[in-house]
Amino acid sequence: RFNRLTAVKIGNKWGYIKKDGKFVINPIFDETFGFYEDISAVKIGEKWGFIDENGKFKINLQFDDVAYGFYEGVASVEIGDKWGFIDKDGRYVINPQFDYVSDFTEGLAEVEIGGKGFLKDWATCSDRPKGHLKIDTGLSRQGFTLENLAEIISFIKEQNLVEELRGVFTHFANVEDVLEHTYAKMQIDLFNK
Repeated sequence: RFNRLTAVKIGNKWGYIKKDGKFVINPIFDETFGFYEDISAVKIGEKWGFIDENGKFKINLQFDDVAYGFYEGVASVEIGDKWGFIDKDGRYVINPQFDYVSDFTEGLAEVEIGGKGFLKDWATCSDRPKGHLKIDTGLSRQGFTLENLAEIISFIKEQNLVEELRGVFTHFANVEDVLEHTYAKMQIDLFNK
């Protein structure tokens, strides 16, 4: 949904105006990312919180960092050096435990612990949601190689990170090349192992 407010910086502070240019929320914030799902992440000093379209705090300043705002009803927030996910009431739906997170898209978010990445499933969110593993089939950018797959699965089970591993996925490079299929075939073969 299109937001009716626009972030404006006056001096070194951010606020929000309506289309007519009048301030609805005075410029008192050190940083903001704009409104997502009718809530905006804002920073004052060293802490982040979330405000509504009237400028009232929905979630008080308490986070060390945030990743933009709310997507699919949750926002990623950092406390100390760990990331987790909160709902619009500020309650943790997944406690801070990750070194890296992405926003949720179609019910999934990429998360990483100790250099080991996998997907979390928001649809069944609890402290131990269902998850998917990304397999590296040759790009060497993201995912687990077949050589360390057993170690990763063992790590996930030992740490009790997910309730259930639901599946695997990968990114196939070069599949749109209609003349040369050698690399794509190699990736498919690796994935099928």
